Amino acid sequence: MLAKGGFRVVQAIGVPDGLDLSDDVEAVVVALKSRTNSATEAVEMSLQSLSWLQGQGARQIFFIYCSTFDSHPMGISAP
Repeated sequence: MLAKGGFRVVQAIGVPDGLDLSDDVEAVVVALKSRTNSATEAVEMSLQSLSWLQGQGARQIFFIYCSTFDSHPMGISAP
């Protein structure tokens, strides 16, 4: 959606530790599979990603959590 809107976007799969951005990047999407991890692990991954984004000079952070109807009450997909 951002790229279609004309933004120069980078998507990271997982915590983007060690990723270097070029100066022309306008938006970064960090995709975490936190829904399949424990709450403790999910929070840790989110905080690590936030720290990385802030270290890269991000001025606005949007946290979006998506869940689906196949979720187990504990947040893990049921078989």
